Amino acid sequence: MKIIKALFFSIFCMISMLYAQDNNLEGIIRSPNGQSLEGVTVRLEGGPQQDITDSDGKFFLNELPVGEARIRISCLGFKTVSVPVSIPYHSKKPLTITM
Repeated sequence: MKIIKALFFSIFCMISMLYAQDNNLEGIIRSPNGQSLEGVTVRLEGGPQQDITDSDGKFFLNELPVGEARIRISCLGFKTVSVPVSIPYHSKKPLTITM
């Protein structure tokens, strides 16, 4: 009986870990002269995830699928751009994107 309980507990823990895994994409949007841009919309193409950059130009998108994707970046006064990104498993390396 103890073996069955231990097995059940182990399976439960593994399933919980799988559902807890999420992949994030973070970065900074800068103008051509290097200034951080506030209020830029950053959106994952084909998905609901989006964010607006803060006063330091930082954005954060979470719960992204691993693999290749594109993010659309738009801001008043700048041309909207679509940037290819690679979303690795649990990456903490921020992107720097220049408009």
